[in-house]
Amino acid sequence: MHRKRDYFWPLILIGVGVLILLANLNIVELDNLYKLVNLWPLLLIGAGINLMFRRQFEWLGLVLGVVLLAIIVVFLIYAPQIDMPTFMTPKNMKSESYSEVIGSAESYKLDLNTDVGHITLTGDASQGDLVDIEMQHRSKSYFDVSGSDHKDITLNLKDKEIWFQPNNWFGREESFVNVALDPSLPAEIFIDHSSGNIDLLLEEFELLILDVELSSGNIDVALPAGSYPINLDISSGNMFVDFSTDMNLIFDAEISSGSMTLDLVEYLSGNIDLDISSGSITLNIPAGLGVQIEGEISSGSVSYPDNFEQVSGSVKTVGEDGVWENEAYDPSGQNLVITFDISSGKLTINTIDERENYEDDALI
Repeated sequence: MHRKRDYFWPLILIGVGVLILLANLNIVELDNLYKLVNLWPLLLIGAGINLMFRRQFEWLGLVLGVVLLAIIVVFLIYAPQIDMPTFMTPKNMKSESYSEVIGSAESYKLDLNTDVGHITLTGDASQGDLVDIEMQHRSKSYFDVSGSDHKDITLNLKDKEIWFQPNNWFGREESFVNVALDPSLPAEIFIDHSSGNIDLLLEEFELLILDVELSSGNIDVALPAGSYPINLDISSGNMFVDFSTDMNLIFDAEISSGSMTLDLVEYLSGNIDLDISSGSITLNIPAGLGVQIEGEISSGSVSYPDNFEQVSGSVKTVGEDGVWENEAYDPSGQNLVITFDISSGKLTINTIDERENYEDDALI
C-alpha cells in the first residue's frame, strides 16, 4: 500500500529554521520577525486544509507550504512599512483624563466599572474639582456626570485586549485608573472590577456607603470614621482593611478563596460579618476594645490569645458554633460583635500587644 507523503510540516520546519538563521545573521531584522508572529493563525488555516484534503491530493501539502512561505517572504519585505505591533510590544495602550467641577453639588455617587488593571482612589482632587481621573488602558471609556445637588459620576472601562494576540502576552504595560475625589462631600462609592489590585485611601472621606466587588486580585482599604454600610467581595485574592476610631460598623466581607486581614482600633462598635469559603481570617484587636466573636467553621481551626475566652460552643466538633469574648467585653457597654463563617480554613485572633500568647483550638 502506497503511503501518501505529507510535505506541509517539513516545509514549515525548514522555513522556520531558515528564518531563525537569517535573523541570527542579521539579514532579517528581529523586529520584523516579531511582527511575523501576528500572522500565526495562517498556520492553523493551512494545517486544517492539509488535514482535510491530503489523502485526496498528495501535492496539496507541498502547495500550501510553498504558499505560506511565499506569504512570509512578502511580509518580511514590506514589514518595515506596516504599522503593526511587535511580538513584545503591548497593543493600543493610551492615556486619558477626565475631570468635573464641584459646582452646586452637595453629595455624589461614584460608579466605577472596569476590567483589568490597578485601581487607586484618593481624596486628592484639585481645588474646585469634584473628581479628577487619570488612566491608561486599551479600551473605549465611557465617562458621564449627571445631576446638580447630587451628582452621579459613572466610569465604564472595558478592556478590549485580545488574549490570543501574542503581543499581549509579554512586556505588558499594566492598565491603571487613578481617581481623585473631593473628600469633603458625602459620597457613595461603588466599584466593580474584574482583575487587578484596588487601593482605597479613604481616611478623610465622609462615606454614605462603600461597595466593592473584585473577581481576582487584592483589596487594600483604609476606612474613615462614621457609621455607614461597607460591603467587600472578592472571588479570589486577599483583603486588607484598616479601621478608624469612632466607627459604628455595618461591615460585610466575603472571599471565595484567599485571605482577609482586619486591623481594628479602639472605640469601635457595631457588627462585622465575615464569610470565607477557603482561606484564612486574621483579626488584630486592641486589648482595650470589647469584642465578641461568634461563628462556625466546617473544617479548620481557631487560634486565640489568653485574654479571650470561649463562652459557648466548641470548635472540636465539626459543625458546632463557637462564641469567644475578650476581657474588655461588657454586655452592657459599647462592644464590637464579629460573626464569621469559614467552610475550610483558619481564624486567627491577635491581641495587638499580646500576639505571642496563643491558645490553639483545632477543628478537623
